[in-house]
Amino acid sequence: MFAAHQYCGNVGKTTNCQVAVSVHQVTDHASAAASWRLLCPESWDDHALADEVEAARARRRRTACKVPDQIPHVPKWQLDLDMLDELTGP
Repeated sequence: MFAAHQYCGNVGKTTNCQVAVSVHQVTDHASAAASWRLLCPESWDDHALADEVEAARARRRRTACKVPDQIPHVPKWQLDLDMLDELTGP
């Protein structure tokens, strides 16, 4: 799900890939993912696309992959902040 032509840090270039955003707890000896989210690229969000042809393609892609409408494109920085807010509480 969510494979798109986008920058991939593991290969150091733009390629077809999935991107996950994560927050880790780290010590001198270990680290563990405290939270993570799979990034929904803008090209998968029909509501974020101005071009109606591209929006229709995104809708078909989401339907074929059973991605619910409730999962929009959210920028990486916003995913980071949302996860930190969830982890630190009110």
